[in-house]
Amino acid sequence: MKQLLLTILFSILILPLAAQSIGETTNRPPKYEVRAAWVTAVYGLDWPRTRATTPEGIRKQKAELVEILDRLKDANFNTVLFQTRTRGDVLYRSKIEPFNSILTGKTGGDPGYDPLAFAVEECHKRGMECHAWMVAIPLGNRKHVANLGNTSVTKQKSAICVPYKREYFLNPGNPQTKEYLMSLVSISIICVIRRMLPVFPTPTISGSTVKDATFPNGAGIISQKSSVISIKV
Repeated sequence: MKQLLLTILFSILILPLAAQSIGETTNRPPKYEVRAAWVTAVYGLDWPRTRATTPEGIRKQKAELVEILDRLKDANFNTVLFQTRTRGDVLYRSKIEPFNSILTGKTGGDPGYDPLAFAVEECHKRGMECHAWMVAIPLGNRKHVANLGNTSVTKQKSAICVPYKREYFLNPGNPQTKEYLMSLVSISIICVIRRMLPVFPTPTISGSTVKDATFPNGAGIISQKSSVISIKV
């Protein structure tokens, strides 16, 4: 009889509390949500506006980025998607691809600091994450590729590059392309890689192909399922 009473009391008093605890855990809102904004460097759309060719220019270029980060912080953003690669050139120190000309006005020109490292440092000062993103496949038009000269991937790794109309692209179907992109990523502080945006051109004529292009399905047709790479740093 005593054991039966204890069982009934346990059922009445303890089980409801346990169920309530489980319910609270299940319904509890996530501790963290991503509120992100893109910082785009291509054509200086967001940053930078000033060329880093003098000590004063470097200071102003950094100050422009700091101002953007301050505004985002004030607006309660907690994540910055910072562009680090545009068309075969980059916004961080790399032994593989040259600095983007947007930094100094000259392809490969050294801005006197590492923009990605600076962005990461300033984001962390404000309690924000910095996700470095890069355009993975497009390499630019003929003029752009010519300006890159021997530093262009079309010269260094011609086997993984394909022309289409007046532009060049990395060949996503070539296994060496993935290895090349990962070699770019490996020089940064990396936690995550994500698929983000389609960046392939759409053929103007149905069935248009790129000569010598290879794809996993063997089609050789320009696909719209490529991506931008994003890295959390």
